[in-house]
Amino acid sequence: MNHGLPANMKYNFVTIEGNIGAGKTTLTHLLSKHFNARLILEEFADNPFLPKFYENPGLFIYQMSLVRKSEFTR
Repeated sequence: MNHGLPANMKYNFVTIEGNIGAGKTTLTHLLSKHFNARLILEEFADNPFLPKFYENPGLFIYQMSLVRKSEFTR
């Protein structure tokens, strides 16, 4: 089943981007199940504030943004 994709495409992939907490992971799980596709998620092990952010976004947004910003300046 090609789901409307061109037959000559050797590799098919989808990249999902968006703000934190927007539902990207939920969407990717749904798409993976629907298309019977392998799911590859970004790993967040390097961010110690991520679990705290999900518990209280308002309190930990600043720390999250500092960690994310530091990733881009390495």
